[in-house]
Amino acid sequence: MKKPTIDWRKEFVSFSKSGLSQPQYCKEKGSNIRHS
Repeated sequence: MKKPTIDWRKEFVSFSKSGLSQPQYCKEKGSNIRHS
């Protein structure tokens, strides 16, 4: 199973903009990754 490459700088920026708490953000991202 290949892991998608993550642009951490971009991820961090989008995390900062999202204003979510980290666990909440991870949950959001996790569901997004599963569906794509």
